[in-house]
Amino acid sequence: MKLVKGISPLVATVLLIVTTMTIAGILGVWATGFVRQTLPPSDECRFADFDVYSYNYNSTSKNMIVYLINRARVTLNITGIEFYYPEPVRYDINQLLPADNYVHTYNIANVTDGFTSFRIITNCPNVERTVAVR
Repeated sequence: MKLVKGISPLVATVLLIVTTMTIAGILGVWATGFVRQTLPPSDECRFADFDVYSYNYNSTSKNMIVYLINRARVTLNITGIEFYYPEPVRYDINQLLPADNYVHTYNIANVTDGFTSFRIITNCPNVERTVAVR
């Protein structure tokens, strides 16, 4: 009868710990990326604030220019503008509104006239502005 030797209990324990820590590290990196992609940036959004400084609509060229000012120290992503006719029509923008307290210009082309109001939408929940057209 031949004796077959295996690995010692100490080596087996070390290998189990190393394998467990490697798997935990991989899952930790994946979970961090997953949570950042799915959850809104709520901490930053608590301090987000902006105003519609002015707007100008040209019915001939169907061009809308909106002037926005960021009142906070959080850079916002302007994700879209909804025009109400009374039914909403959304135009995607996806442009940044820097946190610098300066007026920034956003140009939206091919806007059909006759809208009664418009709403600026950001990446932060509940940080938006609705403007009634005069």
